[in-house]
Amino acid sequence: MALLRYKFYYVGGQPYSSKDMLYDRIEKIKSNTPTNQPIVGEDLDFLLDIFAFHPDWQYLSFGMKGVVVLPYDQSLELFILYKDGRKKAQQISTHTSVRNMPASTKRHIDP
Repeated sequence: MALLRYKFYYVGGQPYSSKDMLYDRIEKIKSNTPTNQPIVGEDLDFLLDIFAFHPDWQYLSFGMKGVVVLPYDQSLELFILYKDGRKKAQQISTHTSVRNMPASTKRHIDP
């Protein structure tokens, strides 16, 4: 009998076995969301769970109205929109957020 350890990244209660799987989901959200349209539903919940690991999230999320996809430097990136209109849209790095995510270790006894 061997004790195996599996690393998972839990986002929205769903296990992802690698950070690459998280990046794939983020890219799908970016490519499937029309430019300048708010991200909603499960996609927004997923991103907010990811963004919670960004070191500046407390500052970036203050006064947040929503998250949109905007063209930036020849690609599509995620931006936070703010309620008060005083702040312009702020780009947020999903790579920084994912890089800071800890993995949960699940133990499994293999017979």
